[in-house]
Amino acid sequence: MPQKDDKLLHDLIEKYARLFAKHAYRYGVPYDDVEDVVYDAIWTFYQSEHYGKKDEIETRKILATIVKRKSIDFFRREKDDEEKPIDIDDEEIEVKLVGPARYEPEHVVIESEGYGRILSVIEGLKPVWRDTVKMYFIEERSYTEISEALGISEEVCRKRISRARKYLEIELKDLLE
Repeated sequence: MPQKDDKLLHDLIEKYARLFAKHAYRYGVPYDDVEDVVYDAIWTFYQSEHYGKKDEIETRKILATIVKRKSIDFFRREKDDEEKPIDIDDEEIEVKLVGPARYEPEHVVIESEGYGRILSVIEGLKPVWRDTVKMYFIEERSYTEISEALGISEEVCRKRISRARKYLEIELKDLLE
């Protein structure tokens, strides 16, 4: 269902662009292209049947998935652009342009596997830690925002994050080395 309200689209961009720009950058999208990938993802969500029908958490999940797919699509397009046939004296030669290794899709997949492992360890946390950790590390909310959302004091919020951080350091020790 195509949307018509520019204000609603602007609000989506204001609310989510910064958060999901960090996600796209973590997937390996070059800094100069992150904004395009994120805006394309937000536009896709805005034009979808899900827009306006999901709560905040579901909206973020859907947008995260779209950003991940748009990031992968970015690398597919980049790879297609890199391999060009060149005609030299009636001979066709396949030329592959080589860029930095971190932009290769295989490298992005390896990085995202580490990211996936981190997310799975977070999902395995105690529920009281998990919600706090997600809000703090993934959604990048402040202690005040988290404590208001969960109905706890800021001190309790800080302690939960501190304990969860120590647990995560132990569980993800091999990734940190």
